[in-house]
Amino acid sequence: MTSEQVKIQELTEEITNMFNHARRLIRLLEDSDNISVGALDEIRKNVISNMMLTLTNFINDFRVSQSDYLRHLDSNSKLDSFLVKSDATIFAAPSEIPVIEEEQSILQIQQILENEHVTKVREMEILKISKSILEMNGIFKDIASMIVDQGTILDRIDYNVEHSSTKIKSALESVQKAEKYQRGNKKMHLIVLLAGFAIFLILLIILTKF
Repeated sequence: MTSEQVKIQELTEEITNMFNHARRLIRLLEDSDNISVGALDEIRKNVISNMMLTLTNFINDFRVSQSDYLRHLDSNSKLDSFLVKSDATIFAAPSEIPVIEEEQSILQIQQILENEHVTKVREMEILKISKSILEMNGIFKDIASMIVDQGTILDRIDYNVEHSSTKIKSALESVQKAEKYQRGNKKMHLIVLLAGFAIFLILLIILTKF
């Protein structure tokens, strides 16, 4: 196994671990029971659904790329086997090579020259795949961070709703107290008015007698 293949295998294992880690983060968010408000629960479900869809798309793309690369390696392995046979024929003794084989060897030499270009292209593709895997590494780290951030945002929303609910209850109690106080003041005003009216009647009676 070449160093490039070893590196790609290591990166593949790392990406697989990141897939599993992303799944665990989504499951943690899905199993969270901190949110009980209907609207917030709907937001949480939408976030989880979007995250799972994104993760599934990445997994499918990765599997397709991996399958294409394995087919590419298989075809290149057959090509390498052909090159080895060609080298054995080219460097054989002249007496051992028939005329037909000499013509075939010339064609094979031309093919080898062409295959050098194919080999260079293959190396470039391997580098490109390695770069893509590294980019996916960064993408999944961002996804993991985004999932954590979404959970934090939902927790903050839940806290704000609870805090607002507490404030509303406190304000309602204050309004009820003010209403009771206002009712008490109205009764007091009525008593004062009745007392004043009674005094006025008494004075009126006294004045009429004299």
